[in-house]
Amino acid sequence: MKPPSIPAEQSKYKGRSECCLSVITEYGIHLYVFMLLFDKGEGLRTIGLYGALISWLILTFSMKKVTLSHDIITYGFLVFLTSTIVSSFFSIDPFYSLSYFKRDILKSAITFFIISSYFDTRMLLRLRGVICFSSIIILTLGLHSLRPQSAYALSVFRE
Repeated sequence: MKPPSIPAEQSKYKGRSECCLSVITEYGIHLYVFMLLFDKGEGLRTIGLYGALISWLILTFSMKKVTLSHDIITYGFLVFLTSTIVSSFFSIDPFYSLSYFKRDILKSAITFFIISSYFDTRMLLRLRGVICFSSIIILTLGLHSLRPQSAYALSVFRE
């Protein structure tokens, strides 16, 4: 039996690493979006978002698998990002505006570019399921406080 050649072995590992990076990208976004709707869990949101970003960047630049879509939604989002950056520099307090940009706008930009350039219809349907599941959890926990038997509801009615 002849041992496998080096290029065949490299392509096997390349396919396996591409599959692992794809799973990390998809589930990282799922974790970020799931935890986004909750008050707690900033660490898990950060791990999910930046793990997905790193694997997406590796897929984009080293394996040339991901390309940015060229449609009106992407152009509109790029105009929004550009206007946010320009308005940050011309604001009264640019340091505060840039910190807001780093804190909020950058995370939404990362999420948008990963979803718009990498997710296909099947991945979007799974993401929809994650959003619905976390919404049901939040709705269930929120309705729990409206029951008359809860301590909070009783304290409100006594006053």
